[in-house]
This record gives sequence, C-alpha cells and structure tokens, in this order.
Amino acid sequence: MPETRGHLLSYQCNDSAASMLPRESHAVSIVTSRYGDGKTLDFGLFIVTRSQHTSDEPTTPEKNGAAAALAAQVVVAEMLQHYYHKVQLGNMDVSPPDETLVESIKSSNKTIRNKMKDTAVALTAAVVVDGQLTLAHLGNCRAYLMDGSNFRQITTDYPLAQPDSKEAPVRVIGQSDGPLEIDLIQQPFAIQTNVFLSSHAIWQPDEIESAIRLTPTPARACNRLMSVAEERHEISPATILMRMVEATG
Repeated sequence: MPETRGHLLSYQCNDSAASMLPRESHAVSIVTSRYGDGKTLDFGLFIVTRSQHTSDEPTTPEKNGAAAALAAQVVVAEMLQHYYHKVQLGNMDVSPPDETLVESIKSSNKTIRNKMKDTAVALTAAVVVDGQLTLAHLGNCRAYLMDGSNFRQITTDYPLAQPDSKEAPVRVIGQSDGPLEIDLIQQPFAIQTNVFLSSHAIWQPDEIESAIRLTPTPARACNRLMSVAEERHEISPATILMRMVEATG
C-alpha cells in the first residue's frame, strides 16, 4: 500500500443549517485516528447524509434530524467495531475497509427501516486508510474530486423517491429490505488531492472548484462556499473538504 508517513490529511467540516427542516435534514460525521506522531492519519471515516420524509403523513424536524444522524451513526459504529478496533488489536481476521463499509451501510439500511417509517436517506461515506480512498455512495449527496488540474463529480445522483418496482435497483437507504446497489470508488489519495463531500447540490461545480483552488486551506474553502450560499439566501448543506498535503518539519 502507498506509504503515508509524511503525508497529512487536512480537512474541514460544516454542519448543515438544514439539520431541522420540516421534511428533510442533513448531517455530517467524522472519525479519525492518528499515528503516534499525533499528526499522520492512519484511519479516517467521513460521512454526509441527507434524509427526507417520503409520505404525506405529518412529521417533525426532530424526527428527520434523527434519521440523517442515525444513518451515519450506524455506519460509524459498524466500521469501528468490525474494522478499526480489530486492526488496532492485531486481529488478522478482518475484512478490507471497502467490504466492511458496504456491510456497515447495509446495517444502516436495516436500522432505518426498523426505526424510521417513511424515511429515505442519501449517504456518501469516504474511508481513508494507508493512503487509499474508498468512497461508498447512495442517493443524491455528492462527492467531487480534484487531483491536479482535473476537477470532477465522482458520484451519480439517485433520487430519494425510488421507483415502486421490485425490479428497480435500490440506491437509497430506508426504502427497501431488498439488496442495496452501492456505488464504490477506490483510488490512491495522493498529495494535493482534494475530495469534497456535500449532502445537497446547491453550488455549481465551478463554484466548488474555484473555492478549492483559490484558497490555501480546506477551512477557507468551506467558508467561501458558505458565504456564497448566504449571499443567495440558500441553506447550506453538510459539507466536508479533505486535502492530502505533505508534512513539513
């Protein structure tokens, strides 16, 4: 696997102002662990979610907020239990992070199905281990990748309202007990690569690219995007910007 000592993952997240809208909510969850130097990342899990009430029955902002947060919490708990803690204990009987991430999302789907009626959840999760990026995606959250001069959306938008058909692929959490079709992307996370996760598409791709290219840190890039949303009187979604940089000193 790629050597990651000397590489640092800088990141910034912004909780969504839309976390308590009447019929939808957004959430962000991050878990990281570092080597003994206190700087170099050895494990990172980054998640954005968006939940939506799918029936005409009354609901509450609190219920919607709980759904978005719960979907992410289940994935975090499953990844820690079945991957991270096993690796830390030197357990050789551990599945690769991509397989564990897929199974964790399946567990999240079961939990939402059991506890949250008439709820659909979009989820995009990124795992960073040993310089490798693994990204799993369902629904209409988005992930963008910038490596060098190349900037592009790397996820596909799937509607939260799934077709009412047993033959239709299930690409959202909480809508079916059938098998999920989870998009999985894997690639090296090289120096100066940026990955931007957003729970909702309110910015144009060129606005995101400009924010990343024209600011020196993930924090300033995210703040710039938040300012754009405020100027347009739009509610900012949950966002995470990750940037791999070379360690100095």
